[in-house]
Amino acid sequence: MSRLGRLSTLGVLALVGCTLPPPQLYVLNPIAGPDTALPARSVGVRTLAILPVTIPDYLDRREIVARTADHKLLVSDGERWGEGLSAGLGRVLTVDLGKLLAKDGFVVTSGSSPPKVDAEVALTVDAFERGPDSNTVLAARWTIFDERRDGAARHFQAVYTAPVQTSASSGVHASAEVAALNRNLDRLAADMAASVRQVIPTGAR
Repeated sequence: MSRLGRLSTLGVLALVGCTLPPPQLYVLNPIAGPDTALPARSVGVRTLAILPVTIPDYLDRREIVARTADHKLLVSDGERWGEGLSAGLGRVLTVDLGKLLAKDGFVVTSGSSPPKVDAEVALTVDAFERGPDSNTVLAARWTIFDERRDGAARHFQAVYTAPVQTSASSGVHASAEVAALNRNLDRLAADMAASVRQVIPTGAR
């Protein structure tokens, strides 16, 4: 075997021997609490549809994103979302709003809107990452379409921040970063539920 062939073989063996560990996968969790109960018959059942969540292109990836002070993004192959971020946000908010609005008579669905709904919610997330100051930020805009009134729209927006718990020895850990992002999402769910009650009060048909 030529010297070049031996070097190529050694290079392949070295790459095989230096296989990277599998990435850590993270998911967002719904708010703690009992499973969603069906609305009482006396309240009257109404259907709220959560439309697919819109996110920026730079967040539309499996790697967890952080932002630096000089407008750069930090990504790591070792820490990833276990599902598409838009799908994860929609999944958690569907569960959260189902819990928060059950007593108000709402059944909450997601994905493609069913044929007949009382209201739809369209959410756009403009930021969902850790910033250079070790605080996470969630910037969101959402619109509630009241289908009882020919899709009349009400618009809302908010920004939420939560600090990431850091360790003196290891700095910022991805699990702490995801936990902080999740706290922001909990607050967004509470505000979205409040805005639904504002647009469609309990008992309104």
